[in-house]
Parts: sequence; C-alpha cells; structure tokens
Amino acid sequence: MSISRGCVWLLFLMCMTWSVVNAAKTKPHLTITSITPSPGATITRSTVLKVTLDYSIDRTKWIRDTYYILPLFDSTESGHPFNALDRLVDGFPIKEASGVVEYEYGIKGEWDAGQLAKPVVVRFCLMKREGRGASRSIAQAEPVTYQTDPE
Repeated sequence: MSISRGCVWLLFLMCMTWSVVNAAKTKPHLTITSITPSPGATITRSTVLKVTLDYSIDRTKWIRDTYYILPLFDSTESGHPFNALDRLVDGFPIKEASGVVEYEYGIKGEWDAGQLAKPVVVRFCLMKREGRGASRSIAQAEPVTYQTDPE
C-alpha cells in the first residue's frame, strides 16, 4: 500500500497547523533567570532589586490585552501581598508576547509602608489588565526570600 504525494503533503500541513495553533495557546509563564541581591542576602531600605525575567503569553491574547510585570511583597497581614506602586501602569509594561526583560525596583516604598513582612518575600507577577482599575495575576515567578538586620 502506498500513499500518494498529495496525502503526504496534506498530512504535513495538518501537523504544521496543529503545531502552530498549540504553540500559540501556551500557558503563560514568568521565570527569574537572574536577580541581585542574591536570594537569602541581607537587604536594607535602600536596596534596589535587579531582576532578569523570561516570560511568555498566549500570542492571541497578547494582541488584544495589556500586561505588566510587577513585584508583590508578603505583608504583615497574611494573605494580602502588596507593593508601593500607585497604579498597575507603574509596573513594567510588556511589549511583546514573549521575551526577556530586565527590571529594577527599589524597595524603599514597601519598607516605609510599615507592613513589610520579615524576612522579606517578593514574587514577581505577570499581570493582565482586566478593565478599569482591575487586574489579575496570570503567572508568578518563584518567590525570593531576603533577610533583614534585626531591629
């Protein structure tokens, strides 16, 4: 039994289409590839986190939606992470469906807020803008923990 060239070509096109469709519908991810200070280091009010993040978003959703990366810090009020940003748009704007970004973030605002849990735990989040004043996290990098000097 032999398969005609037309059938082989059709099977090839079907496989390629399936691959492209499934590649476009990947689950969003956010991964820290490097961060300073190193996890576990002692930080202070003047610390600036310098992080390199690898991310991806479903291309079909990225085209029509708006995304930002921002840090969330553990709070002294359990289950209520926070940051000192006034608005979502003050985070790092995502301009492509996937890539690597370098982000610097000073922690002075969180430190001065009086609700920063210690040891300090920060999670970088990929946030999707949901509408007027609303957003939700669609991916999070692994949490990073830092020490502080005893007060």
